[in-house]
Amino acid sequence: MPIVVYRTGDDVSTDVIYPGRFMATVLPTETPQFAFADDAAFNAKLKAKQILPGSAIVGGQNFGCGSSREQAVSCLKGYDLLILARGFARIFLQNAINLGLRLVVCPGIEAAVGDELELNNGEVINTTSGRRFPITPMPVARQAIADAGGLIAYTRNRLLKAARAPKAEAWIKGGDARCAVEPKPVAQPLRVVLLGAPGVGKGTQAELLSARFGACQLSTGDIFRAAKTLQECERTPAMTAALGYMKRGALVPDETVVALVAERSGCLRCGGGFLLDGFPRTVAQAEELDRVLAAQQVELGAVLSYELPIERIVARLSGRRTCAKCKAVFHIEARPPKQAGICDHCGAELQQREDDRPEAVRVRMEAYEQSTAPLAEFYRRRGLLVRIAAEGTPEDIFERTAAALEEVKKNTLKERKPGIPA
Repeated sequence: MPIVVYRTGDDVSTDVIYPGRFMATVLPTETPQFAFADDAAFNAKLKAKQILPGSAIVGGQNFGCGSSREQAVSCLKGYDLLILARGFARIFLQNAINLGLRLVVCPGIEAAVGDELELNNGEVINTTSGRRFPITPMPVARQAIADAGGLIAYTRNRLLKAARAPKAEAWIKGGDARCAVEPKPVAQPLRVVLLGAPGVGKGTQAELLSARFGACQLSTGDIFRAAKTLQECERTPAMTAALGYMKRGALVPDETVVALVAERSGCLRCGGGFLLDGFPRTVAQAEELDRVLAAQQVELGAVLSYELPIERIVARLSGRRTCAKCKAVFHIEARPPKQAGICDHCGAELQQREDDRPEAVRVRMEAYEQSTAPLAEFYRRRGLLVRIAAEGTPEDIFERTAAALEEVKKNTLKERKPGIPA
């Protein structure tokens, strides 16, 4: 329940919220220190973390008028404050929606510092005074961006939704199967292998890359999952063999995995390109992939290796919680549920998987390092390995990936056409 920690009058400008003398500071991680800097007492409370996240600022009409500086929004978002006002200046309002600052337009709001507020069914309830004030709803499109946590998160969700469209039928079924909708051929298709330990976000990056560049995400994990659901007459020979190993709880051997990919070799010459996820895992598999690609007369463009210190991976995976009923995934820090231990979607209990416990994660990481280090060295010697730091948000990592691929593209053009500027 938000508690009012600050009140303002009408026409509070962005210069009051974020004084102009600090305009040279632009990073969202640094702007919060200057929030309401000219009110020394309130600014000191913010910096000393005496104001709890989720606390409320109540303003009058035209809150955030003046300049269009985004720092006036990011400095408040940094403290996870809720801003309620009788009205917001147009540019401040849009900046706040885009950056994910929580706003409520409430024309009649009346509250004093220390009052407790409750937002419920389209109104603000001042539980201290007992009064209720209607909320003015935002347009649907703006509300969708706000609900997503800002424009970047909203766009990312849209891209992921597009990338999660039905998987390529030819890859899933193998043999003579064809995709109902084949990717449009491009001049320089992306043909990439993705490496990365569990927890580095490799799957998310594959989805973002697929959405941006149109390349098909070809995951051997999808084939294994499909093998369990297809009828026996629908499975290819290699799928049947792989399923036999999985039913016995045994690892699927290299030759069977290679056979699975070979049955789908036509996907590797797809004009839209490919993102191989989960294959190869060993040097032997990498050598076999070379032979399959050579038979299809295509070349591997790059091997992207997503890397993160083991302690960060442990923190990521051990913080995951999965809904026992609907299988939705949360994270106690990065994506916490609204109520601790309870699924936002169905209300069931959230659980920690056995293999997400810190000690289990460390064992998996050691096994991954031992098996992948020779593979990474194999590709490094061939000049194909591109290391990507997996720190930061998915968007940060994706931007690094896109920049690295652009460098690969430039270098490829230079090799093929000496003397021609990239």
